[in-house]
Amino acid sequence: MKPSLHVDPDIPCIVLACEGTVTIQSVRELAPQVAHTIAETGCSRILIDMSAATLELSVMQVFESPAIMDESKIPRTTKRAAVMPAGFSDANFLETVTRNRGHNLRLFPNAAEAKAWLRQDP
Repeated sequence: MKPSLHVDPDIPCIVLACEGTVTIQSVRELAPQVAHTIAETGCSRILIDMSAATLELSVMQVFESPAIMDESKIPRTTKRAAVMPAGFSDANFLETVTRNRGHNLRLFPNAAEAKAWLRQDP
């Protein structure tokens, strides 16, 4: 997996873009880096662009993923917009589970719609 993590001052938001294969271990490794960037920048909006990635996550791993955000100290109030790869069949389940656990996550079909949502007031 090839991740890129930077701040987009135009939105403003943290942008996490991934290419290649994303596994639950990748998520565990990236989440603390994102939490550190949130703490360092004070930015509470994140664009997660996985459109060029291949997600290798079981349904159980998708179910457990919000706990990784909590363990990594990513605040539940962080506004996260995610663009998943086409064909990721558990996308709706991911959004539902994450929101049911108190995290502010929405999934979008493309980065333009995700950015538009991030620009809106909470």
